[in-house]
Formats: sequence, C-alpha cells, structure tokens
Amino acid sequence: MAFLTFLTGLAALALCQLTYASDIEIKCWRGMAQPQELNYDVIGMFIFPELAFSCRGYVTEWSFVAARPGTFVASIWAPSAEGPNKYWYTGGNTITVATAGFHRIRLQDDERIHIEEGDVIGLHYLDDASDGVVYLETSWGTPTPGVDQSQLGVVYNEVHWRDSDLTVGATKVEQTTSHKAIPAMYAGVTAT
Repeated sequence: MAFLTFLTGLAALALCQLTYASDIEIKCWRGMAQPQELNYDVIGMFIFPELAFSCRGYVTEWSFVAARPGTFVASIWAPSAEGPNKYWYTGGNTITVATAGFHRIRLQDDERIHIEEGDVIGLHYLDDASDGVVYLETSWGTPTPGVDQSQLGVVYNEVHWRDSDLTVGATKVEQTTSHKAIPAMYAGVTAT
C-alpha cells in the first residue's frame, strides 16, 4: 500500500512539473545562444538592434553570465515609427545576483514584459552601480577565443546613462556608435 501511495505521489509530482513546464514553454528567444565569459563588463546602457524578436508575447526568463555579483536591468526596446535606428524604452527587469557565473531567472507573471515582433533586448545599470555585471563580447576588445565574431551586431551605447535617465514610453535612443557587440545573455518569450 505504501508503494502504491508513493507511485501516486510521483505521478502527481510529474503532472505538476509538466503543467509548470507547459506554462512557460518558450516560443522564441533572443541573445547569445550559449552565454559565457566574454571580453567586456562595464556599466552603461546598451541596446542590441540586431537581436530583434521574431514573435510577440511576454519575456518569461532571462539567462546570462555575470562577471561578478551585482544588479542590472535587462530591458526591452521597441523600434520607433519615427524612422530607422531609433528605439523607445518599453520596460525592464531589475535583476540582482549574489555570485558570478551562469544564471537563469524565471519571471513571475507580474514581472513579465510584453514584447512585439521586432522589439529588441538591451541592458543598463542602476544609478549607484560601480561595476558592470553582464559580460559583453565587443568589437573594441580582444576577441574571446572560440567566440564567433560574426554574431556581433551593432550596439547602441550610452556609457553615462543609468536607470534614472530612462522612462518607459518616454525615452527614445538613436544610434550612437558604429561598434559591434553581443551580450552574454538571452531572453525567452512565451508567445501570445
């Protein structure tokens, strides 16, 4: 009888896990497929226009490699109707990690950011940040061995901008550099 109860409990646990897994089934993602330590990790505001989503939905998770403990904002930017190379800030998730290394953060329903096809990922730091957290691979640094440099795309970079400089729906950024980069992070989206 105890064995039958045990099996019933295992079946219920498996069903719960399947339900949870289907609740966060990723339909599309954007960013570096296998985040790793890269050649750059400083504070600033970065937008990656070539990392546009191919679906619409909600960001349900962020995965990234942290160079050190700290806090950053993983953000979403929408293309502006005013023309190419302009993006509006649509929202971000403030993420704090206690250790360096790989992290996968699953977002609660009320933390998820709505995205439209064509929106792009970015990252920036809080006003009191003193060090970068998320690694980037950049065209201005020594290439990281084993990293395909062809995956780097144009990056919009405002080194002095912080969180208080950004307002959802009111902050617009235009292309600021011709540098190329890719972050050691990706966003997973549950499509709607």
